[in-house]
Amino acid sequence: PNNQQIYTITTTIYRDVLGGGAGFDSPFYVTVFNLDGNTFKSVSLLLLGSRISPIALNNLGVCAKGVPTVQIEKIFYQFSDTVTVNQKGYLYVHQRCCRSSTITNLETPNQQGSSYTSFLSRKAMLLNNSNAIFPFAPPVLMCVKSNFRYQFAATDINGNRLKYYLCDPYYGTDILNDKPKIASTPPYSSVQYASNYSYNHPFGDNVYVELDSNSGLLKVESDRIGYFTLGVCIDELDDQQKVISSSKRDFLFNVADCVVATARAKVEDALETSREVYVTCKSKKIQFSNQSIDAQSYFWDFGVKYSNKDTSTLEEPIFTYQDSGTYNVTLIISK
Repeated sequence: PNNQQIYTITTTIYRDVLGGGAGFDSPFYVTVFNLDGNTFKSVSLLLLGSRISPIALNNLGVCAKGVPTVQIEKIFYQFSDTVTVNQKGYLYVHQRCCRSSTITNLETPNQQGSSYTSFLSRKAMLLNNSNAIFPFAPPVLMCVKSNFRYQFAATDINGNRLKYYLCDPYYGTDILNDKPKIASTPPYSSVQYASNYSYNHPFGDNVYVELDSNSGLLKVESDRIGYFTLGVCIDELDDQQKVISSSKRDFLFNVADCVVATARAKVEDALETSREVYVTCKSKKIQFSNQSIDAQSYFWDFGVKYSNKDTSTLEEPIFTYQDSGTYNVTLIISK
């Protein structure tokens, strides 16, 4: 009908099968808020076993060892909703309590629930727009002190630009109302992080987390084991770089006490201007410090173009450059 549209709403939930936590909900409750008058309706969805599937362990590489046994599965709940185009849009909300008591970076996590939301804006309705889709499952496991990479790689059927950034996951309900049929009224507060943790430092104040705003490539090297809550927001932008829709993903990262052989080096007595980029004006004679993990042999290429004499198999070599300049140094290890 005129000024009415039909949308398919999908929510994907993950659970740790071996963790002893709650199973998937049936019924699964979603509250739809009409933000023009803050009126609402409740949707009840039954669990369909055909929508449950296991999540494969992410590729840690052939050099990983000591990898623990993990078992993660997911389910998706889905329904169609007919809405009338309004001024302030609609908010779809599922709330649940509680998070696992084993989470490292939250304050009393077993007393903090979750709020999963999807916002349908007036602009999105007028443009017949769909929000971004995430085709890949989140990583199941990462090893401590490894150079971990994860590509969010969301897709947008409308071809709009996507912008990624770290953000706060939402707080949900408490143990007294663990599975509410009707969600609390928005807006929602953020989770409370434990001391020395925050949304932009979810693995600790001294752990660098990089999220490329354009590609969605996440880089992190956690120096501690544990379970860490991390929020990632994705804005969908139009041609004028204005936000059409936003999505928030609420992740739980499992950092295990396993080992991945890793090539890593630094330049002694040099300024690290950005990650793995060093500048020195002291000398053309450079001492390389090897900080690799679980390696037995090494091959260095010091980045001198058109030269076959700029290599070494020493663990921590010294190399003298003939001229100042920028050199891309490569370290290859084997175990």
